[in-house]
Amino acid sequence: MESWQVTLLILFSMLLGALIPIMVMIFLTLFRTYKRIAQFTEQMQPTVKQLQLVAERAELLSRGLEGSEAKLAQILDTTSKLAERVERNMSLIGIASSVAAVVGPAVSAFMASRNSEAAAEETEEADEDASTNDENEET
Repeated sequence: MESWQVTLLILFSMLLGALIPIMVMIFLTLFRTYKRIAQFTEQMQPTVKQLQLVAERAELLSRGLEGSEAKLAQILDTTSKLAERVERNMSLIGIASSVAAVVGPAVSAFMASRNSEAAAEETEEADEDASTNDENEET
């Protein structure tokens, strides 16, 4: 065997050695994916049957509502507007709760500092009154 053939054989062996673990990992991944899809399909069968039942009931309901398409469209339009308003109000509530979460501790800290300042001032006034009374008694 020539040297280039030996080199080619070594390179091919290395490549094959590197590909075997990758192939095994791909096979295991595909097998696990297949099992998960099969489990998901089994779990979805009752849901699909329920959706078919709902679709049949909706079809029966729509047959009973013939001529009432305008009313149904108005109900759907009103419902979509209500959903938009609820979504807007939820975002406003989220913003307000964020602001309250930030401002609340600051306000309570401010009030606590005001109360401690007021208590300190009262203590100072009481001390001044007591010292004034002591001076008056001495004279």
